[in-house]
Amino acid sequence: YATYARLCENIRLNQFTRVIVPVPVPLSSRPGLQRFRYKSMEPGQSRHRFSGKDWQRGSDKLKSSDQPMLALSLDHAVQQCALPLPTLIKLDVDGAEGLVVRGARHTLRHPQLRSVLAEIDPDCETVVLAALEDADFVLKDSFKRKKKSRPWYGVFFRQE
Repeated sequence: YATYARLCENIRLNQFTRVIVPVPVPLSSRPGLQRFRYKSMEPGQSRHRFSGKDWQRGSDKLKSSDQPMLALSLDHAVQQCALPLPTLIKLDVDGAEGLVVRGARHTLRHPQLRSVLAEIDPDCETVVLAALEDADFVLKDSFKRKKKSRPWYGVFFRQE
């Protein structure tokens, strides 16, 4: 919630309100009430955890940093909620990349989407690369860290 407020402030200050649509909804493979775990309440903090698992009210496994969030798939948000089709996707979801791409099959294939900038966790790499390849995206540039267990960054463009 704190990062969303900071994002909205940044969009407004940089006068991008006509081109950027901030939506405070986590993207998942399917719609539903799902668990989100905060690492910190500081704005801009990374490494939160979105599990994509159903929210279980009263569960013994919940921590004080867990919060229920209404998640949507990107396809659902575009088709049912009139979210504008993106021309660019910036994917930086700290290990939930597989959930996002599984819920974005139609959106990824739409010709209006021209590029994807992705931070890819090694545990999700196979799923993400397969989804992007299936949607005719090609890796044009990448930055990989020396440690294999770290996320890497890729710039993908639609194959013409």
